[in-house]
Amino acid sequence: MRDASLSIEYRRVAWPLALAFAFGWMLDVSLFIPEGMLAALSFLPYPHLILTALAFAVLAAGNDRCETWLRIPWHFIECTMACILAIIIPCTCGIAQIALPEIVYAIFALVVSLYQAMAIISCLKRLSRLSMIDCMLTLAAWQLFVAILRAVSVIISSWLVTGLAPFVIYLCLARPDAVHAACEEPGSQEPSGAKEETASWFPVRLLAINVLVILTIQALQSMSGNPVANLSYIGTLIAIVIIGVILVVSKKFIRMQQLYRISLAGLECALVIFALGTADAQWVSSVLLDATYALFSVFFITTLCNACQRNNRESVRIFAITYLLEQIAALLGSTASQIATGRMEVFALTLLAGLGAVAFVWLASDDDYLTAWSTSHRKPNYIEPSVYYNSVSEICSSVAMQYSLSPRESDVLLLLAQRKTAAQISEELVVSNATAKTHTHNIYKKLDVHSKQELFDFLGLPNVADEQRNG
Repeated sequence: MRDASLSIEYRRVAWPLALAFAFGWMLDVSLFIPEGMLAALSFLPYPHLILTALAFAVLAAGNDRCETWLRIPWHFIECTMACILAIIIPCTCGIAQIALPEIVYAIFALVVSLYQAMAIISCLKRLSRLSMIDCMLTLAAWQLFVAILRAVSVIISSWLVTGLAPFVIYLCLARPDAVHAACEEPGSQEPSGAKEETASWFPVRLLAINVLVILTIQALQSMSGNPVANLSYIGTLIAIVIIGVILVVSKKFIRMQQLYRISLAGLECALVIFALGTADAQWVSSVLLDATYALFSVFFITTLCNACQRNNRESVRIFAITYLLEQIAALLGSTASQIATGRMEVFALTLLAGLGAVAFVWLASDDDYLTAWSTSHRKPNYIEPSVYYNSVSEICSSVAMQYSLSPRESDVLLLLAQRKTAAQISEELVVSNATAKTHTHNIYKKLDVHSKQELFDFLGLPNVADEQRNG
């Protein structure tokens, strides 16, 4: 039964979308930066972050134009061809030992960075159309592909991954099954009043958490050194195993708070291990940081896409600002690590630990989880006793989000979990008995269960037979 359910989950993964996202993520802009620019920015460990930040800033500034541009397939073909030329020309000139002006290399680097930004945002727009569980599983597959590509880059060359990237991205995103969801904008069927209510919505606190986490991870990774960074795929694989274990334990859904808390706990553990100061401690810390980043990325992107969907948002600006802030945080973290030596390193580690604590305690309250992040509903009035709020309600809310149950189906699911019959549900919700049974049938179909016994097993609750025996 367990193996069959897991195979069903794996079929929900949008594999082409995960592959396109991985190749977009692994495009190496640093290969095209001219030597003059590298010399001028020698104080920066990762100067290519400036170009990628600039690319996302351009997309954020031209939000409406970019929205229109990304909807037209022909425009994406043009961008892909421009990126391919920007990769092939300098590579060919290097083989033929033909010197090009540095301004030409700078233009090529900017073209590649713009294409990377557009590819990443195109993937995010498709991810935001998926149900929560599909988005989460697709992001886990994305991390798997990233780990494979990182290993290939270490064994062979990052030129191979970068050269193949635009071809693979276009082929994957051009596939009709790149995302198994409706083509229309999320929330396009909602009444106009719903859009007005969320006109000023913006995930400020969620983005603040991401900035603090990325700043901490990048600072520590920069302190660890490049030899350790070459083994980053090991941490990513560990994160994939952790996600798999969580999925197996939780059956067919993942509690988002659980994933977030594991990420932050891993971050604090990495800080403690790094503080030991030995070479082995730095190696272990670096691997743990990579695992933490992979876990947190799955949580963060899933939560952001789900929040955009539920607030009728699929704006290029939100995604572009998100990654602009991430590039700035990575740049600041890597730069600050260069001056954190000797006694300053102790102060830096203490400061980073404090930032992690701020993210965990202040920016991740239960109110954020229940409302601002839009991963579950507020507590309904009819939940009694209060223990349901701490257990059954949280489980049902998470399942409802991840499997795209309607608000009424979410209410019915909670009542079913409270052992209510169809007659009791119809009385509780003031609907007909037939309507209650219809909602129950739809829930069973979406969750792929066929009886109350299977439903309780799916939710991780004691089933009816066990309760009768214990009673």
